Amino acid sequence: MAPIDEAIAFLRIADVPNVSEAARKFRIGRSTLSRHFRGKRRSIAMANETKQLLSNNREIVLVNHIQRSCDWCLPPTPAIVAAWAKELCGQQPNKNWLAGSKARHKGVLDCRYLNAINLLRHKADSAASYR
Repeated sequence: MAPIDEAIAFLRIADVPNVSEAARKFRIGRSTLSRHFRGKRRSIAMANETKQLLSNNREIVLVNHIQRSCDWCLPPTPAIVAAWAKELCGQQPNKNWLAGSKARHKGVLDCRYLNAINLLRHKADSAASYR
């Protein structure tokens, strides 16, 4: 068990919790222990969720929608996925949002259809088809 967990357990069983005493006993910073004990410190996952465009539940809904479309042999393009995300949250995702979402769900999503084509490759392919 980590020292901070031991200190929090010690404070919870104490009749009158003394954060300063527990911090000295377990060699932890007093302010850090106080924040953890009062519940002011959040996990990294919870902190990152507040920064995301979609909550974790809404991202799961979007991933299920993408999977269903792929099962129907209608894989969505990045523009379509961005439009679906806009419908879910009411805000246009930025240009890097899809890459982050793909990274969070890489074990679930088959991302070969969600890769945006490089602009130079697109121009080269388009020029070659007109010749």
